[in-house]
Amino acid sequence: MKTRGRPRPERRSRPPGAAGGRAGRPGPLSVRGAFLSALDEHDAAHWRSAVLQMRRMGMDVGIIQTEAYLEPTAGAWTLDAVGRPLIEAVLDAAAGEGVRVFVGLALPESANGDPRAARDEALMAAIIERSKESAVRVFDRHGASPAFAGVYLPLETWTPGSPGELGLLPEYVAGLSRHCRSLSPSKEIAISPFISDLATDPALTARTYTEILTGSEVDVVMVQDGVGARAVAVADFETRVEPYLLAMKAAADAARRQLWVNAESFAGDGPAPRARFRAQVALARTVTPSVVTFDYASYCLCAAGGGAAGEPRPDHGPLRRRS
Repeated sequence: MKTRGRPRPERRSRPPGAAGGRAGRPGPLSVRGAFLSALDEHDAAHWRSAVLQMRRMGMDVGIIQTEAYLEPTAGAWTLDAVGRPLIEAVLDAAAGEGVRVFVGLALPESANGDPRAARDEALMAAIIERSKESAVRVFDRHGASPAFAGVYLPLETWTPGSPGELGLLPEYVAGLSRHCRSLSPSKEIAISPFISDLATDPALTARTYTEILTGSEVDVVMVQDGVGARAVAVADFETRVEPYLLAMKAAADAARRQLWVNAESFAGDGPAPRARFRAQVALARTVTPSVVTFDYASYCLCAAGGGAAGEPRPDHGPLRRRS
């Protein structure tokens, strides 16, 4: 998923097709929640309004991507913190609207989605230590909020192409989730692994994630469909997306964890065409009723009709990084 630097939409009235239909039935574009990324690009009033807009769209979950950005600099680590008042603005607005919010721990951007970084023992040990510090910070600052649902572990895993490809990322998930559970047993812990074109065997994905989930304290798996990042055409969903959603469902079921789908509502640096996103949501609902999206800004434009003539950027990497 992209982190910072994304263009932001103007606020709109409820996008057509975004909210549920009659008697609470979901519309073809509706999702239950959205990632809120790049909080520091707007002020607190913007994010309070965003939460209200999300609720009008029928959403009941928000996921703040990260509370801070971590970067190694000359052997040390710098922490680029998201403004605390911005996170508090989201939580305060959410508390008044019945929206649950996951707060992302510190995100080491340069290591995200990088197999070489995942195998670097010293780097991963430092990331885990800094992430545990982030968890303490998040629970101390935000744990008492009525809207605080739990934490999101933002360093992403993916569908592997070979055994062991994820390196020390399973240890990151296991160790950090256990640490978070010790800080607050009642709060949920979420991850969002992505479907990668490195993968060729859905059975390997199922085995890998069954092991990761049973060895961790993760409650919610928000699997990214990878459609935006890989520019997947609807005609290719059957081979490049569906088998891995089914594999993740098998793993979540075996470990008795919640499976959600994170449908990517972007194309290149703009919103996804509505027809493509409608197909993503329809496919996601074959494995779970819980569909969220990355991210709020692109979803608003997509649901309002933007992106219909968009030209997706030819970006086939596993992640969308900060521009």
